[in-house]
Amino acid sequence: MLFPYRVKNPVRTVPWVTYSLVVANVLVFGATVGQDLFITERVVRDWAFVGGDAWLLRSLASQFLHAHLLHLVFNMYFLWLFAPAVEDRLGRARFVLLYFGAGLAGDLLHWALMGAAMPPTIGASGAVSGVLGAYWYLFSWSPVCVLFRWFFYFRVFEIDAVWFILLYVAMDVLGVLSSGSDGGIAHFAHIGGVFFGLLFPVALRMKRDDNAVSELKAMQSDGVPLSEMPLSALETLLEQDPDDPELFGAAVLAAVRERRPERALAAFLKAPDRFIQECPVAVSTLLLQQKARAGLLTPVRFLRLAGRLGAVGDDRGQTQVLQLLLHAHPASPESQTALLRLARLYLERWKDREAARMYLNALLQRVSSGPLADEARLLLSRASEA
Repeated sequence: MLFPYRVKNPVRTVPWVTYSLVVANVLVFGATVGQDLFITERVVRDWAFVGGDAWLLRSLASQFLHAHLLHLVFNMYFLWLFAPAVEDRLGRARFVLLYFGAGLAGDLLHWALMGAAMPPTIGASGAVSGVLGAYWYLFSWSPVCVLFRWFFYFRVFEIDAVWFILLYVAMDVLGVLSSGSDGGIAHFAHIGGVFFGLLFPVALRMKRDDNAVSELKAMQSDGVPLSEMPLSALETLLEQDPDDPELFGAAVLAAVRERRPERALAAFLKAPDRFIQECPVAVSTLLLQQKARAGLLTPVRFLRLAGRLGAVGDDRGQTQVLQLLLHAHPASPESQTALLRLARLYLERWKDREAARMYLNALLQRVSSGPLADEARLLLSRASEA
């Protein structure tokens, strides 16, 4: 027996759909079994998938039904183990389509091949098989930690997901060849679900993790922090997830550490607005290292970055970014706002009245009327007080 107990594939988001499906299946199980923890005959008669005119409704309903406790535990365990990474990659809406689409595809294939001989079918196995199929395609080389048992012999080792899932597919194929329609297991539904899951991300042209990315994610899963990874490794991960703020922040630190900040700047320019919003300190660190190329950032983004730095309490970084804006875009309208913000910072935060007056006088030389000028004169009177 080969039993998986961990996948080395960290996710960025909480897999709420996966958790919701597990909870829903457990609640339905509790409501549809008898005291012996086996599903009641009435529920099977009324809601199991049997084809016919109500095939769509019955297929969806039957995906939440399980014959007994072991049936439920096996399906939910595999869902809990493999689905989070798939949901993270596909997004919640597409993951829902994958899950129920695979369950439906499995039921239809089982119905088509079994015909009138098909017994009532229940279980989330087809849907879970679809998740495995998607994992097979998206994360082929992701390590799966497994426990191998052969009678009294036990061994723990890692195997690439592509081979682990292929083994389970082969078991279903052997099940079809050996027992056909007997055995109480809907092998055709499993196979149909797997291949639906395999083709779903292909049709959407989703990115796959190559071997290098899988190895780096495994390192991260084993506890190696991103801050300790070399820049080359972080660049590999950023190619896969170019808008990941955590990766970008680590890449900036690594680029500064390795004295190659221009490499991180290229990553920043792929998703500047998101990085400004979610990791402003890393962005400011990068820009201050690359002052000669600061003109690549628009004045509006400079102001947005300064505002985000102020929101997270980094007044020194905010001051430096506003000064960099004046240097990179001295004639822009946004530079007037920068002058006013700098004057306020030096007056209220740094307690430097002389510097505040310098910025306010520079602003009043540019604008003599309007809201900015009025506020500048008010601040100037405060800065001139003894």
